[in-house]
Order: sequence, then C-alpha cells, then structure tokens
Amino acid sequence: MKAVAYSVRALEKEYFAKANEKKHEITLIANPLGMDTVHYAGGKEAIIMPLGAVMPDEVTNALCGMGIKYIIRRAAGDQAGKLRETAEQMIKDLDTAGENDRLWPVA
Repeated sequence: MKAVAYSVRALEKEYFAKANEKKHEITLIANPLGMDTVHYAGGKEAIIMPLGAVMPDEVTNALCGMGIKYIIRRAAGDQAGKLRETAEQMIKDLDTAGENDRLWPVA
C-alpha cells in the first residue's frame, strides 16, 4: 500500500523502515498534517498520523478528494524503548486496513 506518515521524528525513521521491510511504499514527513502539507498524500491510499492529532474538516475533505481511503493512527510518545513496537504496529495496521480505518468526508 502507498502511504504517507506525518509528524515522524528523525529517531523514528529507522524503526519504521526496518518494520516495513519494503512491504509498503511509505513516505515519512516530519511536519504535521495540515493544508500546507496535505499535498504529500497525493497518489497514496492511506495516511498515518499520531494518535490524538487533530485533523480539521477542510483537511479531511481534501484527503477524501485526493482518493485517500484509510487513516492509520499510531501511538505517539517519547519512549525510545517503544519505538520498535510502535513501528511494527503501524505496519500491521497498514496490512489489515479495512472499514474500521476508513476515512470519510465531512458532511
């Protein structure tokens, strides 16, 4: 699956790459998701963002208009010991993305 992950810290990149094992085409972006960064989702099927991050309605609608199907929430935190586990869970969530992860436009 093609995906873009937002708000990725430099120390997370290595863990995400190792956990992915070249299964998915994931673009890692340091900046948070917003109208100024939504264009990175072009041509992707899913977005990955930190759990608890707020997505404004205009961003949701822009993503839906771009054809984004899924939103995967990943644990966020500063515990270096949990980075491998977080990365592995993110890849599992991409592997099994379905209706529970569906991104719907705002009415």
